[in-house]
Amino acid sequence: MNNIITTEKILNTEFEPRRWIINKILPTGLSLLTGEEKIGKSMFVLYLYIRKSVGIDFLELNIVSGEVLYVNFNDSIGLIQKRLKKMVDAKIGVVHFLTEPNLIYENFITTISKILIENKNIDFIVIDSFDKVIKCNKNKYDLLHNLKTLSD
Repeated sequence: MNNIITTEKILNTEFEPRRWIINKILPTGLSLLTGEEKIGKSMFVLYLYIRKSVGIDFLELNIVSGEVLYVNFNDSIGLIQKRLKKMVDAKIGVVHFLTEPNLIYENFITTISKILIENKNIDFIVIDSFDKVIKCNKNKYDLLHNLKTLSD
Protein backbone atom coordinates (compact mmCIF):
# COMPACT_ATOMS: atom_id res chain seq x y z
CA MET A 1 0.00 0.00 0.00
CA ASN A 2 2.09 2.89 -1.29
CA ASN A 3 -0.77 5.39 -1.10
CA ILE A 4 -0.60 5.76 2.68
CA ILE A 5 0.72 9.12 3.82
CA THR A 6 1.08 10.62 7.27
CA THR A 7 -0.24 13.95 8.48
CA GLU A 8 3.33 15.03 9.17
CA LYS A 9 4.37 14.35 5.59
CA ILE A 10 1.35 16.22 4.22
CA LEU A 11 2.06 19.24 6.41
CA ASN A 12 5.77 19.30 5.54
CA THR A 13 5.45 18.81 1.79
CA GLU A 14 5.84 21.79 -0.53
CA PHE A 15 3.12 21.56 -3.17
CA GLU A 16 3.07 23.56 -6.38
CA PRO A 17 0.51 26.35 -6.24
CA ARG A 18 -2.70 25.75 -8.15
CA ARG A 19 -2.65 27.12 -11.68
CA TRP A 20 -5.68 28.90 -13.08
CA ILE A 21 -7.38 29.47 -16.43
CA ILE A 22 -9.65 32.09 -14.84
CA ASN A 23 -8.17 33.18 -11.53
CA LYS A 24 -9.98 31.70 -8.52
CA ILE A 25 -12.81 30.35 -10.74
CA LEU A 26 -11.54 27.80 -13.30
CA PRO A 27 -8.40 25.83 -12.38
CA THR A 28 -6.25 23.97 -14.86
CA GLY A 29 -7.15 20.33 -15.28
CA LEU A 30 -10.28 18.66 -16.53
CA SER A 31 -13.53 20.63 -16.34
CA LEU A 32 -16.80 19.91 -18.11
CA LEU A 33 -19.37 22.49 -19.18
CA THR A 34 -22.68 20.75 -19.71
CA GLY A 35 -26.22 21.81 -20.42
CA GLU A 36 -29.12 21.52 -22.81
CA GLU A 37 -28.56 21.91 -26.54
CA LYS A 38 -28.62 25.36 -28.14
CA ILE A 39 -28.39 27.40 -24.93
CA GLY A 40 -25.10 29.09 -25.82
CA LYS A 41 -22.37 26.84 -24.42
CA SER A 42 -20.32 27.00 -27.63
CA MET A 43 -20.58 30.80 -27.86
CA PHE A 44 -19.69 31.13 -24.17
CA VAL A 45 -16.57 29.00 -24.64
CA LEU A 46 -15.70 30.80 -27.89
CA TYR A 47 -15.70 34.09 -26.00
CA LEU A 48 -13.65 32.51 -23.20
CA TYR A 49 -10.94 31.08 -25.45
CA ILE A 50 -10.60 34.30 -27.44
CA ARG A 51 -10.06 36.18 -24.18
CA LYS A 52 -7.69 33.50 -22.87
CA SER A 53 -5.54 33.59 -25.98
CA VAL A 54 -4.59 37.21 -25.27
CA GLY A 55 -5.07 37.37 -21.51
CA ILE A 56 -7.99 39.83 -21.55
CA ASP A 57 -10.35 39.76 -18.58
CA PHE A 58 -13.34 37.46 -18.97
CA LEU A 59 -16.63 38.58 -17.42
CA GLU A 60 -14.60 41.04 -15.32
CA LEU A 61 -12.44 38.20 -13.99
CA ASN A 62 -8.68 38.05 -14.44
CA ILE A 63 -7.69 35.42 -16.97
CA VAL A 64 -4.24 33.94 -17.55
CA SER A 65 -3.14 34.19 -21.18
CA GLY A 66 -2.08 31.10 -23.06
CA GLU A 67 -2.45 29.13 -26.26
CA VAL A 68 -5.68 27.27 -26.89
CA LEU A 69 -6.56 24.06 -28.75
CA TYR A 70 -10.14 24.14 -30.01
CA VAL A 71 -11.41 20.70 -31.07
CA ASN A 72 -14.69 21.17 -32.92
CA PHE A 73 -16.95 18.35 -34.06
CA ASN A 74 -19.96 20.46 -34.96
CA ASP A 75 -19.00 23.47 -37.06
CA SER A 76 -17.30 24.09 -40.37
CA ILE A 77 -14.27 26.36 -40.57
CA GLY A 78 -16.53 28.84 -42.39
CA LEU A 79 -18.95 29.01 -39.45
CA ILE A 80 -16.07 29.34 -36.99
CA GLN A 81 -14.70 32.20 -39.10
CA LYS A 82 -18.10 33.93 -39.13
CA ARG A 83 -18.38 33.68 -35.34
CA LEU A 84 -14.83 34.87 -34.83
CA LYS A 85 -15.36 37.92 -37.04
CA LYS A 86 -18.46 38.84 -35.02
CA MET A 87 -16.71 38.51 -31.67
CA VAL A 88 -13.15 39.65 -32.20
CA ASP A 89 -13.02 43.36 -31.60
CA ALA A 90 -9.28 43.69 -31.15
CA LYS A 91 -6.72 40.93 -31.46
CA ILE A 92 -6.69 37.22 -30.95
CA GLY A 93 -3.79 35.20 -29.65
CA VAL A 94 -2.74 31.72 -30.70
CA VAL A 95 -5.66 29.33 -31.10
CA HIS A 96 -5.12 25.96 -32.79
CA PHE A 97 -8.21 24.50 -34.48
CA LEU A 98 -8.82 20.80 -35.02
CA THR A 99 -11.98 20.24 -37.03
CA GLU A 100 -11.52 16.83 -38.63
CA PRO A 101 -13.59 14.44 -36.51
CA ASN A 102 -12.63 11.36 -38.54
CA LEU A 103 -9.03 12.01 -37.59
CA ILE A 104 -9.70 11.86 -33.88
CA TYR A 105 -12.62 9.55 -33.15
CA GLU A 106 -10.61 6.34 -32.98
CA ASN A 107 -7.45 7.60 -31.29
CA PHE A 108 -8.65 10.69 -29.50
CA ILE A 109 -6.17 10.67 -26.59
CA THR A 110 -3.23 9.80 -28.86
CA THR A 111 -4.12 12.60 -31.27
CA ILE A 112 -4.49 15.19 -28.52
CA SER A 113 -1.23 14.02 -26.89
CA LYS A 114 0.67 14.42 -30.18
CA ILE A 115 -0.73 17.92 -30.67
CA LEU A 116 0.33 18.89 -27.14
CA ILE A 117 3.83 17.51 -27.68
CA GLU A 118 4.17 19.49 -30.92
CA ASN A 119 2.66 22.66 -29.40
CA LYS A 120 4.07 22.90 -25.89
CA ASN A 121 2.48 26.30 -25.15
CA ILE A 122 -1.10 25.02 -25.31
CA ASP A 123 -2.56 25.16 -21.83
CA PHE A 124 -6.31 25.17 -22.53
CA ILE A 125 -8.25 22.63 -24.59
CA VAL A 126 -11.86 23.07 -25.65
CA ILE A 127 -13.73 20.01 -26.98
CA ASP A 128 -17.00 20.94 -28.66
CA SER A 129 -18.96 18.73 -28.45
CA PHE A 130 -17.68 16.16 -26.01
CA ASP A 131 -20.71 13.90 -26.37
CA LYS A 132 -19.48 12.92 -29.84
CA VAL A 133 -16.16 11.76 -28.38
CA ILE A 134 -17.96 9.78 -25.68
CA LYS A 135 -20.27 8.08 -28.19
CA CYS A 136 -17.33 6.88 -30.29
CA ASN A 137 -15.35 5.34 -27.46
CA LYS A 138 -16.25 1.91 -26.11
CA ASN A 139 -14.74 2.42 -22.67
CA LYS A 140 -16.01 5.79 -21.49
CA TYR A 141 -14.36 5.52 -18.06
CA ASP A 142 -10.93 4.90 -19.60
CA LEU A 143 -11.46 7.88 -21.89
CA LEU A 144 -12.31 10.18 -18.98
CA HIS A 145 -9.43 8.80 -16.90
CA ASN A 146 -6.98 9.35 -19.75
CA LEU A 147 -8.26 12.88 -20.35
CA LYS A 148 -7.91 13.67 -16.65
CA THR A 149 -4.37 12.29 -16.64
CA LEU A 150 -3.51 14.26 -19.77
CA SER A 151 -4.88 17.48 -18.31
CA ASP A 152 -3.06 17.24 -14.97
